Amino acid sequence: MIVIVGGGLAGLAAAIELHQKGLDFTLLEAAEDFGGRVKTRFVEGYCLDYGFQVLNPSYPLVERYVSLEGLELGYFDSGALILQEGQKKTVYDVRKHFLKGLATFWKGYLKISDGLTFYRELGQKEEPSFEGVPLGQYLQSLNLSPFARDEFLTPFYRGITLDPQLAISHHFFRYTFQLFAKSRVGLPKHGMAALPALMAETLPLKKLRLQCEVASVEAHQVITKGGERIECSNIILAIPPDKARKLLKIEAAPCEYFSQTTYYYHGEPSPKTQNLLCLNGAGTGPINHIACLSEAQPHYAPKGKHLLSATVLGADPDKHHELAVKAHLVSLLGDHARSYQLLEKVFVKEALPQKWGQSQRFPTPEGVVLCGDFYEHPSIQGALASGQKAAEAVS
Repeated sequence: MIVIVGGGLAGLAAAIELHQKGLDFTLLEAAEDFGGRVKTRFVEGYCLDYGFQVLNPSYPLVERYVSLEGLELGYFDSGALILQEGQKKTVYDVRKHFLKGLATFWKGYLKISDGLTFYRELGQKEEPSFEGVPLGQYLQSLNLSPFARDEFLTPFYRGITLDPQLAISHHFFRYTFQLFAKSRVGLPKHGMAALPALMAETLPLKKLRLQCEVASVEAHQVITKGGERIECSNIILAIPPDKARKLLKIEAAPCEYFSQTTYYYHGEPSPKTQNLLCLNGAGTGPINHIACLSEAQPHYAPKGKHLLSATVLGADPDKHHELAVKAHLVSLLGDHARSYQLLEKVFVKEALPQKWGQSQRFPTPEGVVLCGDFYEHPSIQGALASGQKAAEAVS
């Protein structure tokens, strides 16, 4: 038997692979639900994800593990609304929104040279790698207008990586840029937690154990907090590296994460965001990006209401007072946003790993395999790919 410790996306992907191969396994998850960082709460009829999250259906492994029809995705349009000094400038992907995309160039927001640079970057077939030119430096080297670089791509990738300094490698940029160009991003009807929930539904219930915390791991043996000893042939540790080291009794420094605070606002008037991700083009003020979630996915809010998320980057959730964030929201969207009320503030301390890839791996006892987005790249695709590889390693 194979024991999987951790029921996030990586652990679930590994379990599905083992189940499809007909191999015996047990999955142990310490929390009340599966999904790890991908989870959702429902408050007063509103759907609140654990921080701002979206699903890109063009990730190669998504449809291997879930049905997009089952998720019932609602989609954002492909582009962005750039907010700066009371101005709103729309950027559309000309291949998905032809006339609106042409208007982006006709109005002079993007230049023809920007379009040619985007086209060249899309032609660079890349795999994500932690090593490479820092993205902030790489964007400076490209033939891009200040608007395309500073007001569009910079806040957009700060939102993706949660790194204000954009120290992530240019390989990750090229890889994700191609995937965003392939498909619109969306939100499941019942929140992002629907993704791990549908994955878990494909597995036998008797193989899944929630609220089962593991105390330690030895070669071919898992010991739970309750004192149960589970003998096994292999162990897949689908948990962060520092937690895996602790179970294995290996000294290690804590993992470093990028953090975010998401402010959820609700109200009745239309936010006038045109079903686009809104980016803070000025780069000043606490908010990096805003999204009207209920425009893309109406089930995120009660009928006739709207749900907005405003995301602030950084590890200090109290750095900016709630009144300062609301004032910034109004300055970006306009006076109509004054009527929006704060529903909930969600701080995600361990949102994305700062370091990832093969360099995060470490020697483990015989039969113990590591998996998670830490060992691939920080994304849903990275977590799924790592789970798939872990299952192959123990098969």
